[in-house]
Amino acid sequence: MGKPDMGRTGQGRDDVCLKDFAPLLHARAAFELWERTLGAQYPVSERVFLSRAVHNPVLEPGDGLVALAGRRLVGFALAEVGRTSSGVRENASVAAILVDPQWQRHGVGTLLLKALENRVRACGCRRITTGMGVYRFWTGIPEDLPGARAFFARHGYCPEHRSPDMTIPLGNYAMTPELLAKGAAASARVTNLTPDTIPAFMRFQQREFPGWCPNMVALIQAGDIENILAVVRGDEVIGSISCFTPGSRYRGSNLVWERCFSGRLGGYGAVGIAKDWRGKGLGALMSRAAAVHVQSHGADICYIDWVGPVDFYRRLGADVWRWFDQLAKKL
Repeated sequence: MGKPDMGRTGQGRDDVCLKDFAPLLHARAAFELWERTLGAQYPVSERVFLSRAVHNPVLEPGDGLVALAGRRLVGFALAEVGRTSSGVRENASVAAILVDPQWQRHGVGTLLLKALENRVRACGCRRITTGMGVYRFWTGIPEDLPGARAFFARHGYCPEHRSPDMTIPLGNYAMTPELLAKGAAASARVTNLTPDTIPAFMRFQQREFPGWCPNMVALIQAGDIENILAVVRGDEVIGSISCFTPGSRYRGSNLVWERCFSGRLGGYGAVGIAKDWRGKGLGALMSRAAAVHVQSHGADICYIDWVGPVDFYRRLGADVWRWFDQLAKKL
């Protein structure tokens, strides 16, 4: 695999050069750079940062880049390439791009972005998005970072979607008799996944929501099987949802912004009911059960990211936390 163009740009003090991100050399400095650039608005914990930038199983050398001014790290960029056992998917995403405040508006961000685009193009990707990867920090560009949106727009990224992340306060949250009655009417119940039910669960996922299979497998492999809930009728799985608690081993996207909240954060995602069973209230039953599950495991707030049906979640007690713009560019 060819290396991206690692150009230099003169700044009047030191030259800035790009190098491949080497976790042992650069992870600490890159995390500290995040704190300097985004820590006031979007602080992340070290465990969240490392789970995306270092321990991410789809990363390969060259997917991350650093900008160095002498020995000082002044820029960091990270791509997520959709790699599978059968090859590379068409899409990649910009997981993060950071420039030290003292070095902004000197072309460092542009240098990093162009090199990142060259990298994913060389991997076979033909489209790149802002955020939206499986191991994402961001659902997209948050509405309160207009400078970031303008930066990507200048480089040919066009808006595609706009969606919110939402939160539910869990102080007095509980299951409702009305939703339990919906389940009883369908002879369905919500239960935790177990090793014995994995085969039926994966058949359901592959049939109904194949794009979510990697996420579910990651939860199971991390030892968080009890944080997957399923709607079952007898031995048949007809719905599923992934939950994230303060103690989750797998730090899903619902837990990325745990430092932005005063309470303990949990969440849920990948909410899906089999096509033949929609419209019967089972999605609401399962979602409410998921919020109760994370509450019972110590969460004060339930975070739901990349929301489509906003009104559905409002009826479950959720409010919008942030709106995010998803931008994309053809390579």
